[in-house]
Amino acid sequence: PCYVVLKTHEGDSTTKTEIGCSEAISISGFTPATVKSGDELTIAGDYLNLVGEVIFTDRVSVAKVNFISQSRTQIKLLIPAEAQTGQIAVSDAEEDPVIVYSATNLTVKLPVFTSVTPNPVKAGTALTIAGTDLDLVKSITLGGNKTITTFTSQSAAQIVFTVPADTRDGKVTMIPASGVRIVSADDLVMVVPTVSVTPVTLKNGQDITVTGTNLDLVDRVIFGGNKQGAIKDGGTAAQILVTVPDDAVTGAVKFITKAEKEVSGPVLTMINPVLVSFTPTSAKPGTDIAISGTDLDLVVDVMFTGPIKGNIGTRTETSMAVTIPVGAKTGRIT
Repeated sequence: PCYVVLKTHEGDSTTKTEIGCSEAISISGFTPATVKSGDELTIAGDYLNLVGEVIFTDRVSVAKVNFISQSRTQIKLLIPAEAQTGQIAVSDAEEDPVIVYSATNLTVKLPVFTSVTPNPVKAGTALTIAGTDLDLVKSITLGGNKTITTFTSQSAAQIVFTVPADTRDGKVTMIPASGVRIVSADDLVMVVPTVSVTPVTLKNGQDITVTGTNLDLVDRVIFGGNKQGAIKDGGTAAQILVTVPDDAVTGAVKFITKAEKEVSGPVLTMINPVLVSFTPTSAKPGTDIAISGTDLDLVVDVMFTGPIKGNIGTRTETSMAVTIPVGAKTGRIT
């Protein structure tokens, strides 16, 4: 900026105000039109020597200190990992910046799926993604919002990683440094166990033997009455033992994996105790009666008419001694 001085035969005449000097930054083009993170980009234009930063979509900036080279007509720089497809802009990086945008979009390559195998997949085993530009992927999200950032192997053509045990059915999503989400066309389906149960008629507290495939995926076993059983240690993918809860009732048994997938088993019939007889049939409170029957080891309470609970003494599966409580009335025993 400067004052303008008019030279005449009568002397100089100077303007009262300064004239501004316009150096209009412009972009005439860039090459290549399609790039990948880490590629070199050349921007052509005018007054590019005044540029303080180059801005990519979405608000990803490269400062001039990181330019490969810079002149009035050209800037060379590397594509940042976070850049996305869209217009690029140059700025003088002043407090009130001048920003000039490109007329066309820069295309930034993204990872592409070609296959996901195997599908269905067993939790805890390896999953392989094949495609292009997979070296750009920073994380992968599976069903159940499971995020994987550590891969067994990674190249531009393939990624291999272990599927978390609690992964659920859903899309596979690849996320590069730019944050753009690339979603698979098909859902990844989690393998479920196959089950066979013996015995199907049993007592509470007894074990069931479960045979089949992929039983190592089973996380919970639910019996009738929505009661959870206890899976014993030492099980394998082909066989597990499960203890029936004391308060389970007759009903279908269900097997649930960590992926929350449910497999229905057979209806299990819970054996109930049977009261055959008791002696004596007439007695005073405080004395014992002897109850005979079957599966009396399952009995928790003996109720006399009142209702009042008696005190259970010695017993076996077929006999049981019970003390008549004070306050009991004549009537049935439950």
